[in-house]
Amino acid sequence: MTPLQDPWNSSATTNELPAYTEESVDSHPLYKTSRYIWFFGPPIILLLGNFGNIMTIIIMHRQRSEEAVINLYFTALAVLDLISLDVYLLGDWVGITFGYFIHHHYNVLCKIHSWSIGCSTIGGWFLVCLTTQRALSVVWPHRVNSLCTRRLVTGLILGMTATIALIYSHYLYGFHLRYFEDTGEFMCTIVLGPYQQFVYEVFTYIDLVLYSVLPFTCIFAANSVLVWKLRATIREIRHKVAEKESFAAREKAASSVTLTIILVSVAYVVLTLPVAVYFISLYIYDPSAVMSVEDRAVSELTRAVTFMMMFANSAVNFYLYCLTGAKFRKEFLGIFCPRG
Repeated sequence: MTPLQDPWNSSATTNELPAYTEESVDSHPLYKTSRYIWFFGPPIILLLGNFGNIMTIIIMHRQRSEEAVINLYFTALAVLDLISLDVYLLGDWVGITFGYFIHHHYNVLCKIHSWSIGCSTIGGWFLVCLTTQRALSVVWPHRVNSLCTRRLVTGLILGMTATIALIYSHYLYGFHLRYFEDTGEFMCTIVLGPYQQFVYEVFTYIDLVLYSVLPFTCIFAANSVLVWKLRATIREIRHKVAEKESFAAREKAASSVTLTIILVSVAYVVLTLPVAVYFISLYIYDPSAVMSVEDRAVSELTRAVTFMMMFANSAVNFYLYCLTGAKFRKEFLGIFCPRG
């Protein structure tokens, strides 16, 4: 989503933020809770996310199977998640912990930081392609599997990345360092004037569609096909297979990859939808209104929870793969416990 507000300092990014009452919010219990979440949440997510995504890349590289083309999407997601965690989350956590936001000190880093956040939208579209290809392959397996070669999927991933990067490239112009007299600091914020009006009145909705509406809609449609086909396959197996053990083995083989894709896409929707709703509330909020201490404390807690959920989405995929994929678990265990 458009990084119009810094998650650590909500008063530093635009001249149109809501006014606040003079009473301090620092002592409010909800505000304190939000600070604890920001302080303790990122290290846990970074630790689990970096380990999981690195292991995912290694395992996907080691696997050589009929699912190799699908694995390209999983690898691309892992790389994108690493960038999101180690560039965005780590940088901001270091800022709140040690009081130094590097992108608030160098104009070029301010622009690249804002642009990279916009480009993170591509993760949802990787999932769209992954779920759509899987849905088509279970309906027309021979045709789709023969067409979706490694070269085609690689080109699709690179093409989508370039397209999203181009769509959000105006951030390289639209964000810069600006001095705020009330804080005595430079902050990375949006350029004022016509560009700011364009972002609020036009690109806000483009961003919302690209980040939320279209990916969620496409993922829901593809998952509906996957669930329908999965249930149909299981019913067919039950009719054809009499022996219970044989049925269990065939059911597991038929559903493992599909179940993984369904679970990963559902996790994406569940973990990123709250922050999308939060940003929508920012877009429609009256900037001239005065917020009470209670309202601001609730807003800060909401911000903390939704951002942690969004970053958690960049850390959970490996553990979902382990939960649903027998081959993935076996490959993971083989790295640390290789057979002689």
